[in-house]
Amino acid sequence: MGCSTAAIGLLPTFATAGYVAPVLLILLRIVQGLALGGEYGGAATYVAEHSPPGERGKWASYIQAMASAGFVMSLGIVLTLRLWLGEEAFGTWGWRAPFLISIVLVAVSLRIRLRLAESPVFVEMHKQGTLSKSPVRDAFRIPGNARRIILFLFGVACAQAVTFYTAQFYALYYIQTFMKVPFLPATLSVAAGAFLGVPFFVLFGAWSDKIGRKRLSLAGMAAAVMFYIPIFSIIRHAIAPENTNFITISACVFALVIIAAAVYGPYGAFIVESFPANVRYTSISVPYHIGNGIFGGFLPLVSLWLVTQTGNPYAGLLYPMGLCLIGFFITLFWVPETLSVRKGEHTQAVSLSHEVIGEA
Repeated sequence: MGCSTAAIGLLPTFATAGYVAPVLLILLRIVQGLALGGEYGGAATYVAEHSPPGERGKWASYIQAMASAGFVMSLGIVLTLRLWLGEEAFGTWGWRAPFLISIVLVAVSLRIRLRLAESPVFVEMHKQGTLSKSPVRDAFRIPGNARRIILFLFGVACAQAVTFYTAQFYALYYIQTFMKVPFLPATLSVAAGAFLGVPFFVLFGAWSDKIGRKRLSLAGMAAAVMFYIPIFSIIRHAIAPENTNFITISACVFALVIIAAAVYGPYGAFIVESFPANVRYTSISVPYHIGNGIFGGFLPLVSLWLVTQTGNPYAGLLYPMGLCLIGFFITLFWVPETLSVRKGEHTQAVSLSHEVIGEA
């Protein structure tokens, strides 16, 4: 993922390479997306399986918090470079710098990973000989696991994706594109609200260790359906040609991040606990990749189309609200609570998974 990100900073421009440039950009973005799905599955599994008893939600939530912190950091880097270099220089070559900086992060990440030990669950499965030799096949072969993947995708994962994308990316897109707020104040307002919301991913993750993952996730989905239009209405009315209230805008972005944190904070523990240990990595990566890559990734495009077709500035919110409503009912009726699941097991699945692997 880091290499594909850095490679974007080395791409030729359209003026020098023609249509080859956008094709290469799309290919690199696809690689980024595929890598993200795998990276998250591995990170969530590793952290959750290392977590102390009763604290899995808290420790796994740091992954989600860092995603939001990374968004804030990226805004800060872009803002700093644009102010330092000027618009002309940034548009000519300065835009490459944020992508090339990721090379440093890749080096740091690689150094850390080479020093990490395997998780206790992996070590135990290795001793018992229950590791899957074909995890992709087995993830869909274990009785009931394919159904769990699909239900988690359309229940929790799609809602997680659209609430996170709405709070971070769509909020900035809406303020700049629809409300015509200049880059600097728009970026500062969104960055401030998002920054204040980062700790709440961990707070909700820790809270899920007390009251359960499902309850908090449902609360976040319900809040999105009920409060998205009022929040964006407040943002719209806070923006005026001569007297824009940027504190109000930041407060609204903060509220959007709180909603996202309610769904995304417990997500790491929730998804890890939902699948058998020997196919957990693959089972996690599928809904996360599709949920974020498709449901989240298409949010700006679908929302822009809805606004263009209707002329209603709030019509774009129907997309995330609709997916949260669908996710709410699927999660409510068909996605079980997982708080009591132990690290190496999944209720109703662990014995079946061992049986299937044993026959393979």
